[in-house]
Amino acid sequence: MKGTKQTLTGGKTMTQATTKFEIGKSYDTRGFFYLVVKRTTCFVTLKNEFGKISRRRVYIQDGVEKVKPEGSYSMCPILDSSRDELLMGLELDNTVEEEASPVQVSHELTSVDVERVIEQYTGDLHELRNTITELGYNKADALGLFDDAAILENKLSSLMDRASELKKKEKEEAKAKKGGIRFLMYKVTDGENACKIWWYNHKRFTNEKGDLVEYISIHEKGYGQDLFKLFPHAKNGTDLMSDVIDSSSVKIYKSSPYWGDALKMAEKHKEKQRKSMEKWMEKAID
Repeated sequence: MKGTKQTLTGGKTMTQATTKFEIGKSYDTRGFFYLVVKRTTCFVTLKNEFGKISRRRVYIQDGVEKVKPEGSYSMCPILDSSRDELLMGLELDNTVEEEASPVQVSHELTSVDVERVIEQYTGDLHELRNTITELGYNKADALGLFDDAAILENKLSSLMDRASELKKKEKEEAKAKKGGIRFLMYKVTDGENACKIWWYNHKRFTNEKGDLVEYISIHEKGYGQDLFKLFPHAKNGTDLMSDVIDSSSVKIYKSSPYWGDALKMAEKHKEKQRKSMEKWMEKAID
């Protein structure tokens, strides 16, 4: 939320905050979350992660609104409006009031978001440890800074676990979105199932409507049916009654999300065949 400069009587100017606390947003300091549930020009009403409500006076420093959420004392935590927190674990019990309009707070977190907060918290912990060193054991202990550091360390550990979980989830979602299938030179796999590949073949033909149709045919090596575990629509012409044994194959059309990867493998196979043919021709000539 941006501020402005106001001209007062006598031509003097008063600089307003360029960054302000906003209703419905969560902010953090030393790993503790505070949700702004109300505000006036000079005060904000905060709700901490334990549900405690407090009203604190806002002051401005370097164009940024700040408050002391736990009161004013030596080395007290300071809430900075430039650090709105994505990892808010708070839910409003009542309507957040701003011109009688409810504000619903929800964020779709990503591993990048969590890693950003981990970086912030790591900086906070480093600063807190330096403060403990400067104050000495007795003063730091009296102010509860050792407890603050322990809480922050625990939250950092939890955030690292959360980032790892989100990365795993994002990887699985990306895999599911694309089908999760990798096309290798002589193998196709989804991480759980694998199928050995004899060759890839890029084919083109014109259909009855006169349209050019392209597809990549993938042929399984051997006479197993592992390809069906990856592509349920694969084909196999085996007919035991007539003693016809066929290898499984599948067609990947341009409309498939696998088209790009399959085409790359088909081109690699074609290039390898070309080189093999050149070597064979050289030997034949010699």
